[in-house]
Formats: sequence, structure tokens, C-alpha cells
Amino acid sequence: MQIQNILIHGYNVDDPEQTVGKLRAHLKHSYLFDYGHFNLAQVLMYNRREAMRLYHILIKHPNINIYAHSNGCAIALLAARMGAPIKNLVCINPALNIDAHFPDNIQNVIVVHTKHDKPVRAARLFDGLPLLGLLIPDIWGAMGAYGAMVNNPRVTNLDVSLFVFGHSEVFESQNITKVFPSVENLLIKKGV
Repeated sequence: MQIQNILIHGYNVDDPEQTVGKLRAHLKHSYLFDYGHFNLAQVLMYNRREAMRLYHILIKHPNINIYAHSNGCAIALLAARMGAPIKNLVCINPALNIDAHFPDNIQNVIVVHTKHDKPVRAARLFDGLPLLGLLIPDIWGAMGAYGAMVNNPRVTNLDVSLFVFGHSEVFESQNITKVFPSVENLLIKKGV
């Protein structure tokens, strides 16, 4: 099967089909990158390993779009920092610092965020802890609540605060039908 899109779920998820997996109905040739149910300690220990696994997939299949949620965005960003090429990275309520650097091997980035995202706002408290920052750069941040605050023409924010009121609510049926046509329109405007 030809892969065009990779879907990456967040941590503490029992069934990724109930979050990013729901996007398969809207995206052709999608592959679910399932790294299992991680707790917080496993995120700290295994995100780099999972990023390396993703890196090997992306090297074999260039020109891939990634739709990632929460911690999945951190895994995708780590893979990109290892040199993996990514056509479009759609970060859905990302658990990243608001000023995270997206390397040039990512052609375009769309950040879907809502000011009502309490988990990433709480995660921002951990952002200042030096040891945590050394272990996993950019994982603890509030980009999912505030958007990306970077001066980069490849990065576009999509604020869905008017109708998405929680960290994973974007995957509810009524929200998917509002959000993802907007994402596709942004990608079309970027010429991809």
C-alpha cells in the first residue's frame, strides 16, 4: 500500500482509533503509527526511540504528510530534527513549546489549537524544568492552547477555539467536519 499520510496519536491513549484514527475516513492511504499506551515516564524514556522508528519510515517513504496529536507532534518533530523529510506536518493540539523550531526538512506546518486546551497549558509548567528540557526538547509546552509563536512563513496557525473546547475534542464528528476541510484549504493555499 502506498502511504500518503501518517497519523500519530498522543500519549495516555488506549485506542488511537478514537482520536487520530478517525481521520482515516477523510485521508487516503493513511497509516496509523501506533506506539502504544504510554504513561508519563514512558514518554520520557521512549519518545526518542519512537522518533527513530518514525524516521526510518519517512526515509523509505518521502513526501509524506503527518497528522499528529499532542505527544505525537513531539515524536514527529524529533524525527524531523533527526533529518526525516516531512511534506506537511499538521500538529493537532501539540504538546510543544510555543516557540519550537521546525527544521527546513518540513515543507509546511499547520498548528490546530484551542485556548481551551487545559492539558498542554498545565504541561507548560514543566517546560522550565532544566532536566526535562534536556531529556525531551520542546515536549512540554502550550502550543496546543496558544498556537505557534514563531516567525516562519512555513508555519500557519488554525485557531478552533470557537467550537473546540478540549484537548481531544477536535476528533468529535461535528468538529472533524469543520476543522479538516479548513486544514485542507490551508494546504491548497500553500500550493501542496
